[in-house]
Amino acid sequence: MRRDLERYRKKIDGIDRRVVRLLKRRFDLVRAVGALKREKGLAVAQPEREAEILERVTEGERGREIREFLISVYRAVFSASRRAEEER
Repeated sequence: MRRDLERYRKKIDGIDRRVVRLLKRRFDLVRAVGALKREKGLAVAQPEREAEILERVTEGERGREIREFLISVYRAVFSASRRAEEER
C-alpha cells in the first residue's frame, strides 16, 4: 500500500507542477488584459465571460462532484484574476 500511495503522490506532484506553470502563464495574461481594460476604460468584472468559461470547463462533465469541484476552482481563479487586473 505504501508503494501505491507514493506512486500516486508522485503523479499528483507532476500534475501540480504543470498546473502551477499554466496558472503562472494565465496570471501574466490576466495582468495584460487588466492593463488593456484600464486603457480602454472597461470594467474589470465581466460576469458574462466568467459564465462562459464555467460552461466551457464543465461541458460534458456529468458528475455533480467534479462539476462542483471545477466551478469552485475556477471561482477562486476568477477572484484572484480580478485582483490581479485591478493592480496598477
